[in-house]
Amino acid sequence: MSLPSNFQASPEVRFDGKTVIVTAASAGFGRAFALMYGRLGANVVVNDVDAQGARKVVDEIKIAGGKAVAAVFSPEEGEAIVKTALDTFGGVHVLNYNARVMHNNLIESVSPAEWDTVIRAQLRGAYKCAQAVWPIFQKQTYGRIVTGSSAVGMYGNVGQASYSTAKAAIIGLTKTLAIEGRKYNILANTVATTAGAAMTSKNGLQEAANVFKSEFYAPIMGYLSSSADNEETTGGVFEVSGAWISQIRWQQAGGHGFPVNRPYTPEEVYANWKDIVDFSEDVVSNPASGQEGMEQIMANFENVGDDEEGDAKDQSATLYADPEDSELVREAKKNETNLHEYNFTERDVILYNLGIGATEKELQWTFEGDDNFGALPTFGVIPQFPASSGLILEVQDKGKAAAVTVITDTKDESGQTIFENQTTLFIRGAGGFGGRRNGKDRGSASAANVPPKRQPDVVMEEKTLPSQAALYRLSGDTNPLHILPEFAAIGGFDKPILHGLCFMGISAKHVYKKFGEYKDIKVRFAGVVYPGETLVTEMWKEGNRVIFQTKVKERDAVVLAAAAATLDGDNTLKAKL
Repeated sequence: MSLPSNFQASPEVRFDGKTVIVTAASAGFGRAFALMYGRLGANVVVNDVDAQGARKVVDEIKIAGGKAVAAVFSPEEGEAIVKTALDTFGGVHVLNYNARVMHNNLIESVSPAEWDTVIRAQLRGAYKCAQAVWPIFQKQTYGRIVTGSSAVGMYGNVGQASYSTAKAAIIGLTKTLAIEGRKYNILANTVATTAGAAMTSKNGLQEAANVFKSEFYAPIMGYLSSSADNEETTGGVFEVSGAWISQIRWQQAGGHGFPVNRPYTPEEVYANWKDIVDFSEDVVSNPASGQEGMEQIMANFENVGDDEEGDAKDQSATLYADPEDSELVREAKKNETNLHEYNFTERDVILYNLGIGATEKELQWTFEGDDNFGALPTFGVIPQFPASSGLILEVQDKGKAAAVTVITDTKDESGQTIFENQTTLFIRGAGGFGGRRNGKDRGSASAANVPPKRQPDVVMEEKTLPSQAALYRLSGDTNPLHILPEFAAIGGFDKPILHGLCFMGISAKHVYKKFGEYKDIKVRFAGVVYPGETLVTEMWKEGNRVIFQTKVKERDAVVLAAAAATLDGDNTLKAKL
């Protein structure tokens, strides 16, 4: 027992029973990849327009004891290549896409024919092959795609405009395949190679040149296309040069956000240039998805500047009522804030109520003539939207990010506060300034709200409408993320998402219907909801508080967490309405 543990070997990477398509496989990288798959037990489809070269590689694989077939087609004939795999081996599990066509010319000398030849062979071939294997991979809920790019696709190079363009586009294509394929267990990654053999051999460095042989590039292809790969690596770009491998990631500078309510000028860009190109460690971020890349951009939609001074100001977004609970709040109120007048009518109330799922049968919320007509409690999030500023309550230093809590008060004509919204924004790349890591106790607004370890006391389900986001945005939150598919795609979403305050309002309505009035409500947004999905609100009554969480039924995904409402008065476990 005192001896050290034995060396734990990595699991063996094998392809027994799996069929692998390798394009451009008659020579160079493709040949090395095909031979590797053959040694590892795969059925290899050797694709190339060079019939003699393809059949020679097939023979090499068979002599070594493997199984292979030649598919003599252009990679643009993806369906024919896949048919060869199906006819010969009955299936296909891996696509290893490579292409060798290039023309080296300075941009002024690149002819349209040369450009089109490279783009077709490199990029259209990748598209056609991926499209051909896709339905098979979907049906069997398994597939691996590894595409060959190049360092010039990331960095560019003199005389390789068409080649670098195609290789860069392959990276974008592969990242999209990774996003679309994840739910089907289809993983897609890119290997960007650096061809150093010619450079070293010309300089007489033959020993160094040996490291740049095609065989040194095969192992990363083998791992990424095997069942040993997992979802954490899908969508990755890996730079390979000889015996060296490294993952590449994007880096986003700290940047500068201009107010969104007025145009800005080239002079303002110049004045803020240092921030725009600031890659300091304390502000830089490394977005791994379109959604992460959009976080700071989306946060800047709340940046509404003063029309006269052009100063950027934050705007709060979520509801925290019962404003007199916190001493910290009372201290914050001593500071001056900008005022904005908000007027509303019965129409605005009905529109909001409909936006969070009230129906024509619930006349107290949808018919102005009903004796009990009124707004649902979370209507308090609406008056703040036209406001130009909020009061910063506290800022926490989270290391790589900052947590900024903002307050906006809504008062009636007499000056009495009727709503208070507190929002905590998590701003990536803004931390590291030496501030407090943990905020002060703000009562209900900072409570952990951990659900009890028992079955919920009450559960309510509500299916949102496909048009829910289009309806809710009419109450004031007109962010295009919730209506424009193109904008949602930039954020990394399959389609426009539902406003967080909308599905918060729906869950708050569930609490209200089952437990009655409450004086404050707090939630943490933990996921996204797509219009048309079903919300499930699970509620636990703990004293005068209702702890709840909300899930999307179709995906069993939690979208509201750490949530609770403090009941107003002696509420019992029964529906008020």
